[in-house]
Amino acid sequence: MNKLEPNSSTPLYQQLTKCLIEKIEAKVYKRGQKIPSIRQLAKKYGVSNITVIRALEELRQLQYVYSVQGKGYFVSHHHIIQKYMPTQDGFSNMAEKEGMTPSSIVLRAEIQKAGKEMGGIFGISEDSEVILLERIRLVDDFPLCIQVSYLPHELCPNLLKLDFKELSLYQMLREKYHISMAKSQYNIQAGLAESRELRHLELESPAAILWVWHWAFEAPGRLFEYGESAYRGDCFQISSPINEYEIINEIIA
Repeated sequence: MNKLEPNSSTPLYQQLTKCLIEKIEAKVYKRGQKIPSIRQLAKKYGVSNITVIRALEELRQLQYVYSVQGKGYFVSHHHIIQKYMPTQDGFSNMAEKEGMTPSSIVLRAEIQKAGKEMGGIFGISEDSEVILLERIRLVDDFPLCIQVSYLPHELCPNLLKLDFKELSLYQMLREKYHISMAKSQYNIQAGLAESRELRHLELESPAAILWVWHWAFEAPGRLFEYGESAYRGDCFQISSPINEYEIINEIIA
């Protein structure tokens, strides 16, 4: 669809939106690619700049594109990477539910002393051992985040003998160690990517990052994993459903 219909009952900007979506889905405009400028699109489709701007803004709201001030509009890598925080099935399951293939690049996999910080988090002695697993998490071979997981070594001995390039950490914990997440807590903060995130997540400065700290607990309430993650801010979305009962309680409080 390269021509718009001025006499159609469908507004021109909606026709243009549909046309550009078709090109994005057909990979005429590939992920990360800058699409033509407002002036170029206006000339190509014979419409006003205002019509193009409305179409691009609709595309942005639909998360087909994102804008960079002073540079223009670029095709998003994925419309919505994630609607909710990972469940007890973890990152891999979340990606698969979104119709994507998860994988990992292992940056570090080692056993170290808990020290004061990890000892305090897990409630263990500073001399106890913890597992450190640092990975770049990818979906469809696209780097989405850097995850660092800490686990008490006594809970999952020999865990690092497994190959976590393809394997799911939470799946292995369930199957081999009978450890499942019953509840979790997340702290999230927006920030700017530093050199580590720029390099591993293939970003250009300045780039937005969502820092996520999480604590995963078993049914008895025992903490089995503490994690620190850096997610790309341009293709990660968090939603938290609130039911009516929670809203009423909040108002009463």
